[in-house]
Order: sequence, then structure tokens, then C-alpha cells
Amino acid sequence: MNPKRQVLISTAVILILVAILSIKLGFGRKTIGVDFYFPPSIKRFCFNDLCLAEDEIWWLETAGQRIPANEEKVERYLEVLRQIKLDRLISENPERFEELGVGQSWPVEILAGEKKLQLGEMGIVRQDNGVYKIDGSIDKSQILNVDYWRKNLITNLPFYQIKKISVRRLDKEIVIEPKDGKWKNQEWVEKAVHLNIGPYLPDGVKDKPYLSLKIETEEKTTEVNLGRYWATIGNKYYFEINRADYSLLTKGYY
Repeated sequence: MNPKRQVLISTAVILILVAILSIKLGFGRKTIGVDFYFPPSIKRFCFNDLCLAEDEIWWLETAGQRIPANEEKVERYLEVLRQIKLDRLISENPERFEELGVGQSWPVEILAGEKKLQLGEMGIVRQDNGVYKIDGSIDKSQILNVDYWRKNLITNLPFYQIKKISVRRLDKEIVIEPKDGKWKNQEWVEKAVHLNIGPYLPDGVKDKPYLSLKIETEEKTTEVNLGRYWATIGNKYYFEINRADYSLLTKGYY
């Protein structure tokens, strides 16, 4: 065979193999000039019948319940949604839909505004008969878990940025500050700045706060009121706290 012809054939075979490998790996065909799929301002989005909606704070709405959501996790997923572009087509072949996770065996849809997508394997979505590769990933088992979205900390502040904590009980107030970078009661401070919460109390509480904390960092001030096994920020959203945490925070600060 002519050496030049042999080189041309070898080159063609290599290019075909590269193209097949690119499709298998999900690189697909990239379309230039495609806009972001979802709008930049998203106030409500759903994964099947589990929804997140903004109304002063972010709320988790599911099974007839409305629960304060973990806003850090909401923002993390919002950033993924805002970056979605349908510019890397993987397949339009329905026979591959199950393989790519966008068949009918476990349908999970994202709905935001008037637009929706079906979620597939990590980093794969389907719109109508097109399957696309997207930046970022959305874990189907994670997003359908109510506990994943539930707010679980009422304070989540950087420990090493705490400047001081004011503790008020009735008409008495003390101020706790670190000395030479160390706290006298570090366990108490750690609990105050990372306070776990239990179920949301939609009807609020009747009793008055037992103790009030004002926690100051380099960037902001957070005020928390504690009652008998409950806590609130802003006297608006109330949550249960466990007995051990309540006992530590109300008895251990002095």
C-alpha cells in the first residue's frame, strides 16, 4: 500500500476513535452562543414535589409542610442551576436514555419558573429528546432527602473570628472575650457559635427567653434568644434544642 495512503487511513481511524471516545465520555457537540437555561433570579425551584421557595428566608416545602431550609445548601444548588447551558449534546437516541439515567426507571425533574429538565447521571440532563452534559453535578438521592435541606444550625459562625459574646439574663449582662487568643470556657463558646437545632416550631412559643446572647464577629453581630429547650433568632423563627445544649448554655457561661 502507498505509504501516504496508509498514513491517511491511519489518521482517519484515529479521528473516528477520538470522536467516539468524546461522545462516550460525555463531551458531546458544543454549540456556541447558547444562553443559560434558567433565569439568573430564581425565587422558587423544585425537585419533583420537593420545593425550595424564598420568602424573607428560604423555605423547604414538602408533603404539606413548610420548614426553614439550610440557606448555604440552597445557594450552592442555585449556583449550579444558574450555570446550566444546553450546549453539549450527548445523545438524541431514546435507546440510550436508561443508560444515561434519564429514562423512566427513576424520573427526577428540576422545575424553575416555566422551565424544567430531567436529571440523569451526575452532570447529565434531558430536555425533550436531547440529553446534555452540564457543568456541576446534582445528586438525585441527596436532593430528594428532606433532612438534607432542613436547617440544622441556628448559629454557624467562624470560631476564630469571634470577638466577644454578651450574655444577658433579666437586667444583668456580662461580656465574654478571649484573653491572649484563648477562651476561659471554650466548650461553651463552641456550642454558642455552632448551636444545633431540632424541629421547627411554626406556632412559636409562649414563654419568655431565659437567656439572650449577642455574638460579635469581625463581620456581623448575631443575637440569639434561648428559652426552655428552644432557641430563636429575631424572635420570629423558633426551633427546639436539646436539653444538654440548653443546660450547658444557661448554666455554664459563668
